[in-house]
Amino acid sequence: MTACKKEQVPGNGGNPPHPPNSTLSISGIHPATGQYNAAVTISGTGFGSTIANDSVYINGVAAVINSVNDSQLVVIVQKYTGTGDVVVKVGGVEKKGPLFTYI
Repeated sequence: MTACKKEQVPGNGGNPPHPPNSTLSISGIHPATGQYNAAVTISGTGFGSTIANDSVYINGVAAVINSVNDSQLVVIVQKYTGTGDVVVKVGGVEKKGPLFTYI
C-alpha cells in the first residue's frame, strides 16, 4: 500500500498551491476619465494585498500600481495611454473592466 503525500510549497506554510483567484472582479473605476499622471481607483474583489502579484493595463498600456488591498487598486495613468478598457491581472486570472477615457 502507498500513501499520498501533499506537495510541500516553500514559503506557503507547507500547503499545496491554491488555484488562481476565481473571485477576481471589477465593479467600477473612478474617475473614468483622466490624463497623464492621474490617480484612478479600481474597485472590486480579489486584488490581494501585494502589489507585485497584480498588473493593471489601460488600453493595453501598463499602469503603475500605487496601492492595493483586496477591494481597491489605485493606479497612475501613464503617458500616451489612450482610451480603452481597464484590465486587471492577479495570479494568472484576468478581468476586463470598464472603459477609461484618456484626455
